[in-house]
Amino acid sequence: MNQKELKETYKTIFNTPAGKAVFNDLHRISNQSRVDQDAPNPYACVYKIAQQALLKRIENMCDIERTENSNIIERR
Repeated sequence: MNQKELKETYKTIFNTPAGKAVFNDLHRISNQSRVDQDAPNPYACVYKIAQQALLKRIENMCDIERTENSNIIERR
């Protein structure tokens, strides 16, 4: 599968009502765990960055513009 076909597959999935619900749920659960500076855990930061990268990948593949509401980094 080439990049163009893969991008169309992402759009097919995430542009449906069910896909949008899953995407919104991924945003919701990615904001439930916060990196706590009082009890630093080096893996927590890596985990949070991986969650953000996954959401950004979906947004990029679906040509979704990141807004203040969808950008989990700016939500904090």
